[in-house]
Amino acid sequence: MLVAYIGTPYGILTTRWSGLGLYSLDFPAEPLEGSERLDDYEQTRPFAALCQLMESYFAGAAVDFRQIPIDWSGYTPFQAAVLRVVHAVPYGQTISYASVAQQAGMSRAARAVGNAVGINRTPILIPCHRAVRADGRVGGFSGGEGWKERLLATEGVRLYSNGKVAI
Repeated sequence: MLVAYIGTPYGILTTRWSGLGLYSLDFPAEPLEGSERLDDYEQTRPFAALCQLMESYFAGAAVDFRQIPIDWSGYTPFQAAVLRVVHAVPYGQTISYASVAQQAGMSRAARAVGNAVGINRTPILIPCHRAVRADGRVGGFSGGEGWKERLLATEGVRLYSNGKVAI
């Protein structure tokens, strides 16, 4: 497994790559203001493309990460179905867990969708931060609530003072 780092304005992301594609992306514990950027040192084609996309993304550009290969191994069929639905949610939009369940063919599995989204190893690329509760509350996030709110705000999603978003 290749490990490489991507500097962002909010901290250093750790990526792990298998022969199939991006296996995981990990956030620092909390978003940092004005953190130091590391130079990208692994210039494999998918990694170089991901670095460019991340730079554009954090600069506020609408980015489609679907060109980056993802290693889908290790997910159950249900988890993979859920994550593929979330993978297709466009930049700057949100989707409720219930809608994800319906699109994945399991209309009564909104809670299970939350669990499947919670084990997403490649956040941002599989944009689980765009999945929110039916009442508009942002819900949990593997990188922490601060990251989820930061990513939604980066995409122009309006966060209301009551902790909700428009769905």
